[in-house]
Amino acid sequence: MIFSSGNPSTDLYVKNLFSELFPEICFSGKENIYAESDIAYKDNAVQAALTVNGRKLYVEEHIHDHQNVNLATTCALGKAIISYARECGKDTPPYGVLIGVRPFKIASALLEKHPKNIAIEKLKSTYLISSDKAELLISTSQYDAKMKKNHKKTDCSIYISIPFCPSRCSYCSFVSSAIPTKLDMLDTYLDKLAEEIRILSDFLTKNAYNVKSVYIGGGTPTVLSPTQLKVLTDVVTSEFNTFNLNEFTVEAGRPDTISEEKIEILKRSGVSRISVNCQTTNNDVLNAIGRKHTKEDFIYAFEAVKKYGFKTINTDIIAGLETERFESFKNTVDDVISLCPESITVHTLCLKKSSDIRFSGRTDVLSEDISGFINYSRKKCISEGYEPYYLYKQKYSVGNHENVGYCKEGHESYYNIAMMNEIETVFGVGAGATTKVTDINENGKIEHFENYKYPTEYIKDKSKLINNYLRIQELVISGK
Repeated sequence: MIFSSGNPSTDLYVKNLFSELFPEICFSGKENIYAESDIAYKDNAVQAALTVNGRKLYVEEHIHDHQNVNLATTCALGKAIISYARECGKDTPPYGVLIGVRPFKIASALLEKHPKNIAIEKLKSTYLISSDKAELLISTSQYDAKMKKNHKKTDCSIYISIPFCPSRCSYCSFVSSAIPTKLDMLDTYLDKLAEEIRILSDFLTKNAYNVKSVYIGGGTPTVLSPTQLKVLTDVVTSEFNTFNLNEFTVEAGRPDTISEEKIEILKRSGVSRISVNCQTTNNDVLNAIGRKHTKEDFIYAFEAVKKYGFKTINTDIIAGLETERFESFKNTVDDVISLCPESITVHTLCLKKSSDIRFSGRTDVLSEDISGFINYSRKKCISEGYEPYYLYKQKYSVGNHENVGYCKEGHESYYNIAMMNEIETVFGVGAGATTKVTDINENGKIEHFENYKYPTEYIKDKSKLINNYLRIQELVISGK
């Protein structure tokens, strides 16, 4: 897709919305969309003129209907783009003109000013969001408000990265090492990780931070051997007193990496929330996406974890996997609910740039309308007593749908809300991890500090992480 415009401030938004509406053009590289936008401001209004392949469209948006001028501007452009898409036979996307990762932030702002029913109507009329998505946004925003009410400036969470997997899934784009020779560096990686954890612990103590949650993710943390897992959890437990945290989560994502010995180590270290992920319970689909386990392996691992009495077990499933059809996805939802996990996260397949499925050109992976998948999972989860508590969108998600965490009462993930809603500072530890510092700048700007992307870089050179902590220290001092 080729895009030209004299309006650099809105170019990215226009490109992204066109990509959502015309993925076949965005992915194929065989067709082009030429678009040019012109923005004018007059009498408290944004006037957007958009020319697409010779077709001219005009939309005016009142600034006072929005949180700020930028949102009014993108909304005007978005409505023009959607008008063009409708002329081409495209449906309005479920989130209307909103393309960002966190659409619930607009819902949260509306809830601060209006009753629930009016907030829903404004999401529908102003942003063209569908009725079911508007209600979903309002539901998750209520958890956002609840956490913000109790948040203190010194509260923080910690993410610890284990970017290693036993194999690579076709849809995965995470920085992870799945080659056996790469797994040989695990002991060295853990040594460096322990060193950074201690550096972070000293930093947090010095600056009077209060650690509320720790999340060990990946990759697949349970790819570690029992001995390696104990080394890691011992360091985390000793530095952060995990038994006093609001939440200590470990992603035991691959059932084929879970053993009773590892489960016992996690339980003894104070883990309160654990994820056992199937993605699908269709063995043919599991094979197609590159997973090395079966439905039977998942159920066995889930039941093994359940015996140890963790407060919360979460299970991830993905809507839109390669070769999966509605009946198969429906069976997955039903299978997972029958096991009674306290939390279920429903992801929408995302065609990420560096994933095998995108790289190979197999982007037309689903012939059915994925809306049916998403609608079934939402209605089924809610009917079984699960409530949506956090939500985020990703670029290039199939059908422009979202990822939603559902939970039983009292089992919402503290870390997921804090991290995705950007409520508190999250310190990222390990290769590929990012620290996001909040509550520092008066203008609300969030500062990002990235570790080295790859384990090999992370192991060889610690200067980057040392420099990161020095820069964060400067921010903390200046913000006091």
